[in-house]
Amino acid sequence: MTRFARLSALDAIFLPMETETQALHVGSVLILEGPAPETSSIRDLVVTRVTGVPIARRRVMRMPLDLGRPIWVDVENFDAARHLHQAEVDAPGGESQLQALVAQVMASRLDADRPLWELWLVHGLSGGRWAVVVKAHHTMVDGVSGMGLVGSLLTSGPQAAPPLVGVEHPAPAPTRARLVVDLASWLALLPVRAIRLTAR
Repeated sequence: MTRFARLSALDAIFLPMETETQALHVGSVLILEGPAPETSSIRDLVVTRVTGVPIARRRVMRMPLDLGRPIWVDVENFDAARHLHQAEVDAPGGESQLQALVAQVMASRLDADRPLWELWLVHGLSGGRWAVVVKAHHTMVDGVSGMGLVGSLLTSGPQAAPPLVGVEHPAPAPTRARLVVDLASWLALLPVRAIRLTAR
């Protein structure tokens, strides 16, 4: 029987800790020189590159009665373009205006029923610059996966074409009965894992 990809104990803590006044996502800001590409080009880049990052296509599913750590499940009909947004900084487009916009973007919580990330294109910066704001939840972002999400958008040169992405068909979300069976199995093995950890 296939085992589910379960959140780590640390990542699982972040979900119940989140409140209306305490969001647990992180972000990064990339300030880029030169005119911004056409929106359609950016959208195509996001779709082809980010779709190839498995964690970006998954959402969190809680276990029955929250008795076990949540699992990652594939999103059916995933569309990376739905996570792409646009904004424009106020004039004169300096650092303080960009900081105010980023604070506004980061103030809202991510929807836990969707993949926990967003990407914002920011226009109107002074000096002909533009920016990209990447926003992702702590449950899906660590040092490695965070760089994977941002790095998937970067190319080695201006002419580097994004590769075609072959994505496996998403696995259907488990039924409640399947979750109960998996949860019972996971709980039954807790004492064994505790003994192994103690032995180490």
